Amino acid sequence: MHSQSAIERAGDAVGGASKLAELLGVSAQVVSNWKSRGAVPFDRCVGIERLTGVRRWDLRPDDWMLMWPELIGAEGAPPIPEPTEPEKARV
Repeated sequence: MHSQSAIERAGDAVGGASKLAELLGVSAQVVSNWKSRGAVPFDRCVGIERLTGVRRWDLRPDDWMLMWPELIGAEGAPPIPEPTEPEKARV
């Protein structure tokens, strides 16, 4: 079974990817590219969150905490992964 990506859930929340694109002022192809790449540009995440309720940490699961550190520990926020050994060495 295919689980929906965050950008797919965002599209569904407003009536489809084309409607999401229209609301964001971009082409449907742009939204399709985000889906294909599996990455939403960080500067679009807050707008998508406001329009759809899909949280920005779901849209950027690998690096949201770097862009929005104020959300660390917020209700529903995913845990921050422990740093790997090479990352610990850089600190």
